[in-house]
Amino acid sequence: MIKQRKSEQRLQDLVIVGAGNHGDEIYNTVVAINSVQPTFNVVGFVDEHASPGPSRIDDVPVLGGLAHFNTLDPGRHMYVVAVGAPVTRKRIDSELSGRLGFPAAIVIHPSAVVGTKNNLGPGSYLGPAAVVTTNVTTGRHVHINMRASVANACVLENYASVHPGAVLLGHVHLEEGCQVGAGATIKYDKRVGEWAEVGLAAGVVHDVPAHTTVVGTPAKPLVRAEAIAHDASAAALRAVR
Repeated sequence: MIKQRKSEQRLQDLVIVGAGNHGDEIYNTVVAINSVQPTFNVVGFVDEHASPGPSRIDDVPVLGGLAHFNTLDPGRHMYVVAVGAPVTRKRIDSELSGRLGFPAAIVIHPSAVVGTKNNLGPGSYLGPAAVVTTNVTTGRHVHINMRASVANACVLENYASVHPGAVLLGHVHLEEGCQVGAGATIKYDKRVGEWAEVGLAAGVVHDVPAHTTVVGTPAKPLVRAEAIAHDASAAALRAVR
């Protein structure tokens, strides 16, 4: 009796956008995924700042800039954005998914702990030892980096970033494009406005307005040197009048 061979599962062709440090991290996450369950075939890296001529990262070719996607097939190829800056991820997403129709892959390191009833958006990345408990919703291209923890019922809108070791304590809402710095903690039921930044190791106990940078514990808006100088000059003018 002749045994039929099992049909081999076709690997998903994946292009990593970004050939810097973050690209290397996400590539190594893909290697870890494939060591557990072969899933992705990394076609190569694409980088807007790629040097002319052939180059490789860990024997994977750097294919060129974003224009290389014009030679690929949206029905066959997926991509993941390995860029830390949320505003850049949004621009790349608009080009690749919005204009060209390429689907974005969800990339989750095998050591990440992911609970039930979560809804992860296209392009989401969970790094080594990241924790996402339950009822968490992420938008497009949200990055939850290594050892970061996101607790129950948090909402992370498009392009939000949670940097290594940061903790969202539950029912936290991160609006579009905001960043939570490494080692920071956000108290239960707080909201961080769009494109705001929470500084390194900050402790957020109040809502953070949009387009604001907060630092320290308890976290307060960062007062920049230019603002201090401006206030000092204004005070000096008032004093001589």
